[in-house]
Amino acid sequence: MGLMGPMRLIGPMGPMRKKKKEKKMTKTNDIKSKVMRIMRPMGLMGLIGLMGLMGLMGCSKEQVEEVRRSASAELMSYATIFTDEDPNSQSETRRAVVWPPDGYKLYKDLTGADAVMMSNENAAIGVFFTQDSPTKVETRKFRYVGGNDAQWRMNEELESGGEYYLYGYIPLDAASVSIQPDATTGNYADGAQLTFTGLSSVMNKDICVMVGAKEGTTANSADTYHEVTDVTEGTTTVTGLYEKNGNDYVLTADTKAQSGKTYYRKDFLATGKFDVDINVGENAHNNLFLLFDHIYSALSFRFKISTKYHQLRDIKLKKLELIAYNDANFKTKMKKYQSATITLKATTDGSSPMPSNITFTPDNSSGDIGYILIYEDLENPYLLKTNDDSEMIGFVPRNANYFMLRSTYDVYDRSGNLVRKDCMAENKINLPYLFNQDQLEYGHRYIIRLLVEPTYLYQLSDPDLDNPTIKVGS
Repeated sequence: MGLMGPMRLIGPMGPMRKKKKEKKMTKTNDIKSKVMRIMRPMGLMGLIGLMGLMGLMGCSKEQVEEVRRSASAELMSYATIFTDEDPNSQSETRRAVVWPPDGYKLYKDLTGADAVMMSNENAAIGVFFTQDSPTKVETRKFRYVGGNDAQWRMNEELESGGEYYLYGYIPLDAASVSIQPDATTGNYADGAQLTFTGLSSVMNKDICVMVGAKEGTTANSADTYHEVTDVTEGTTTVTGLYEKNGNDYVLTADTKAQSGKTYYRKDFLATGKFDVDINVGENAHNNLFLLFDHIYSALSFRFKISTKYHQLRDIKLKKLELIAYNDANFKTKMKKYQSATITLKATTDGSSPMPSNITFTPDNSSGDIGYILIYEDLENPYLLKTNDDSEMIGFVPRNANYFMLRSTYDVYDRSGNLVRKDCMAENKINLPYLFNQDQLEYGHRYIIRLLVEPTYLYQLSDPDLDNPTIKVGS
């Protein structure tokens, strides 16, 4: 997230990495908080960046004493930007980026620097380091360490270096997750199946799955290069390939391969690519980059107070809670937990490895869901303004369409005196009606505007003045 943080792994040194073969030339009411400001303008599909240092220890045959050898690794995590669904306007403008890939931002930039979730001891990324022939899975936890040097650190050893296929999810405590290799080939090189259980039907956390991984040459770029070996002088087109100039790679000016020259192709960080090389040995250093995409949708609640009412009263929002229902009658609550199996398919053209739809299955044994807190700030409640620049966010699966939003707020007069404490309002949120679609899309953020004003402002009746109505879609 800024997620650049040292990760140290201490453990026995694995075999020295053999040089990889060179590749040949050939895709009713609720509100927001600092804590839950988990999504910035994004097409909510995101990818996430980590950093970490890995250290491995071994014994030297030439010395009686043990000596330490380290293989450091820096991880950068990126998440996709949410796609906005707004009934009142066009999608919001997204910030263009050169790096990372289009549509992705550092996870830190998505959640905001003050994201409380990331300072929680359970804030972590779960990563499966997998290998084929023989099949092997090593599970690692990358825990977030806050402060000036925001970091993700891992203090567990890998058994050895070599080629790994990385799969994972964030945050670690959002669900229980198991992994199986690609169902068709039985190889992690071709993809994986991640099964999530214990997913809450409403969350205050943005749950994402890894959709790409790659090693890089520096901490700031995942670009690497490999030599193109199937080149015929005077015949092979080399436009767009690179030559080496000292330690730098530069685009060649040649159109056809020239005698005595070596050409290179750039490897990009891309979705659908999961293989990384972990080098182990003295002075070995690994730079790893991860991409994540959202598996839930985001409900963005944006409050404002009417201009006339604001001349008489201030509203300070203290808490927002959200509960999910099965139907538009708001009679039957959804189950507390759900499960989902996500099949990821490795791709070579940068296309998404994600399925077009994610099916969520209610856990009938988990009981009915209760209200889930998505925003709370009792010490410094949010002062509503006459514009809707507030954003309180809850995260929900695509089979959830009907919600009750419960808002808790205090009412003050214009002199700053507390008039009413802990007022409560409930609003029904009917998403099919608001957005004219039967089901939500994962990775999309649905913007829901709410206006606070009394029903009969001109009468200035005390009950209505100090316990105003909250209207959805205003």
